[in-house]
This record gives sequence, C-alpha cells and structure tokens, in this order.
Amino acid sequence: MRFLATCVLATLLFALPSMGQVVPAHPTKFETRDIGDASTGGIQVIPSGGTEPKKARYVTHIVLSVSRQWMSTDGKLVEGKLIAFEDLAVEAEAGAAPPATPAPPAHPTVVRDGKVRLLIKQKPVELAITRLSSGDQEFIQQTQKSCGSPTPK
Repeated sequence: MRFLATCVLATLLFALPSMGQVVPAHPTKFETRDIGDASTGGIQVIPSGGTEPKKARYVTHIVLSVSRQWMSTDGKLVEGKLIAFEDLAVEAEAGAAPPATPAPPAHPTVVRDGKVRLLIKQKPVELAITRLSSGDQEFIQQTQKSCGSPTPK
C-alpha cells in the first residue's frame, strides 16, 4: 500500500508542471495586429467641428507662507502652503507664450467663512480653521494681520 501511494505521488509531482502549459495549435495564433487592420471595423475618431482657437488657462495661487507641517485637532499631519482665496487667472491662445501675471490684490483673503486654503500636493484644499491645532490657528491669525486682511467675525 505504501509503495502504491509513493508511486502515485511521484507521478503527480512530475506530471503537474506539464499540465499548466498552454501550447497553441498554430504558432501565429497569439500574434498582435497593427492599428488599421481589418479588425478595427473602420472606426474613426473625428474631432468636433469647432474652428475656434483653443485657449490655455494659467492659474497662479497667491502663496502666503512657505511649505510647513499643519496639524489637525485629531493629531494628523499634512504638509502644505497657506494660500489666499483669490487666484490670478489669465487665458491665452494655446501654444502662445504665457501672458504676464496680473498684480496680486493688496489685501488677500486669508480666512473666509471660517475656512482657510492650503496648497497640498499642488492642489488647493479648503479646511475649517477649527480643524487645525491652536498653534496653526495662531499662525494664520498672524499671517492675516501681516497681510492687512480684515479679521473674520
């Protein structure tokens, strides 16, 4: 009985690697086809008929602080820059040289409706000021005073 079990086990061990291989019946079966072969069905992508020149939009954020660690009230850290609520946006024809950026406002808005804006990974994010630590809230108030922005009510 023991000899029979050993033979069956040896047969399975040698047979398993060959069971998982797939050999195509025709070697050309798995060749890739080029774009434009008969298999595409004649589908074409035609751009919409607008003859207007394309526009490029340049957006500049008004940065109010260097990049720093901000801590939330629940202890999570995030790195970002404090930015104003105003953005400087300019449009120009696509491919043309970028136009001159307009002058920033004299008194940028730091806090609006109890929220601040942070530039995190090149994306503006609005956060409630109450979600930030007391040290960060003090930093925001000092920045607001130095910018000459009115204190929120």
